[in-house]
Amino acid sequence: MMEIKKTSMISTSIIANTVKSLDKVNFLTTVEENFLDPKNLKITSGMSITDSQNINHQLRYFDLHRALRLINFISYKVYQELQSNNIQEITFKFNISQVSEPELFFIDRLKHYSQNIIDIIVAPEVNKITDEVDFEDMPFYLSVGDLWTSLKIGNDILNSKGTILDSQFILNFAITQNNLGNTMAGEALLNQILSKEVNNSNENEIKITALYILSMLYLRHHDRKFHSIEKAENYLEQAFNLLNDPSFIHNDKEFKRIFNRNGYALLLFKKNQIEEAINLLEIKIRELDVLISGGKEYAVLHKTVLLYNISQCYNVLGDFRKSVELLQQIIEIDTYDADYHYEIVKILFDHELLDEGFEWLEIIEKKNIVDLSIQSAMKGYYFLQKEDYQNAALHYETAYNLEYNDRYTGEILYSYLYTLFNLEQYETILNIDISGINLNDDYKADIEYLINETNEMRFKNNCEGLKI
Repeated sequence: MMEIKKTSMISTSIIANTVKSLDKVNFLTTVEENFLDPKNLKITSGMSITDSQNINHQLRYFDLHRALRLINFISYKVYQELQSNNIQEITFKFNISQVSEPELFFIDRLKHYSQNIIDIIVAPEVNKITDEVDFEDMPFYLSVGDLWTSLKIGNDILNSKGTILDSQFILNFAITQNNLGNTMAGEALLNQILSKEVNNSNENEIKITALYILSMLYLRHHDRKFHSIEKAENYLEQAFNLLNDPSFIHNDKEFKRIFNRNGYALLLFKKNQIEEAINLLEIKIRELDVLISGGKEYAVLHKTVLLYNISQCYNVLGDFRKSVELLQQIIEIDTYDADYHYEIVKILFDHELLDEGFEWLEIIEKKNIVDLSIQSAMKGYYFLQKEDYQNAALHYETAYNLEYNDRYTGEILYSYLYTLFNLEQYETILNIDISGINLNDDYKADIEYLINETNEMRFKNNCEGLKI
């Protein structure tokens, strides 16, 4: 039996304490370890450029989905360790007013994986917690994807300092809100930065970043009904004009001008001016190469972003081979980024190049950069297209068990049910509980139809088995 308590207001306290209680090292990846302990950040071989980027030049941050995905896989690995150690029961003790969303999610997923095998008990308890996170720690938690601790620090700072706020804090708090999906709150914070009439390098660099993020809100991150190419273009042009103004003090103008045009290329893409976007991005990559060779190594990550965007352009134009070629170029730069590998598999599968795509899945396994759910779902798809329903069902079952997000569960569940139907495993289909899944997606009608067909086939088989 294990007993776990919440000992810190850090949002991952219960998760970290569970991992520590297992008294085993190296069953989590470095990225997962950093997520649970960002103050002791580790950079190791086998990490992607995104996961090892310099915190002072961070381009990519975890969004809510990626952070929850990380917790989901940590909970699965914890379950596996509990099983291997023959632990029959684990009790979580905490004050319900102090527990965080990711901790509850972790416990919920652990219950999901441990059904009928390990007893997961929650025992509410008043537990005085004295250690608080430090105001200065916000960038660390934000950088590794602990958006909830970053949010708590942000709210604590607001409550203690009121309206006297540092621009860097406002920017970090805006990124936190945006990545949690609170984009309107994020926009309001970014506008506070723009309203400041200060002209020094640090403030100006933050202002340029704020303008870029605002443009992306209106191109991508706000709810679709709020998207506006005109507003996005206005923010990009404001920033570009400032960067071209000799009186505007900024230590990294050339680099920021290049990346500003990456945003403009996305705008061209949205306008369906695909070839113009490609031409612009190719020019900016050549300019980035000059900066990189001049010592600005942090710009390598930005180069991969521009290359990826060109790849997407070629895919839209129908030149999927060029798209794959560019993705391979990125992988030569960023060897351990799983997303680029899976993008290649997806493109190849979309063009019915099944065996070529499967070879990439094997490469992903050899590099040990597997996303458990995606890997299983893609293998399921491969075997389904080969009409090997037995293997397809095994992989789809794994993917369905591992996936938590309703956005993807519908597609995976439909494919799993379809393979079972072809195997005539009607009882298995009808024993799958789908009551807790939100099927308000494209697959809802298909799943309901399949279940109805299954009921009819079972009834027909039962009738044929009757002796009259």
